[in-house]
Amino acid sequence: MPSAVRDNPQLRRFELDADGHVAFSQYQRSDDTITFMHTEVPKALEGRGIGSALTRELVCDACAAGIAEVTALVRGDNPAAPAILQRALGQVEVRFEGSEMLVRAPLPAVC
Repeated sequence: MPSAVRDNPQLRRFELDADGHVAFSQYQRSDDTITFMHTEVPKALEGRGIGSALTRELVCDACAAGIAEVTALVRGDNPAAPAILQRALGQVEVRFEGSEMLVRAPLPAVC
């Protein structure tokens, strides 16, 4: 059974424990932007909505902090990541930068 998503500010990541594994999303914050740097869901946990849960929690936390924009650096061979962000944020902008995708979306004023 998965635990609740928690923020680990020392490691700058949101974490979720499930079945003896830890899934996480690392982030960087500035005054008005949060950037997903890396999300890792162990193979044993894939397909259970854990990446989506981490994304939702990070977006909710960003909204509560008054952050205006979310960005994510995504490997070009990971089409699921922009789809998860689009479900969480609505309209997103996707741009390729070398082998990575840069995904950007404004956060609504009220989440």
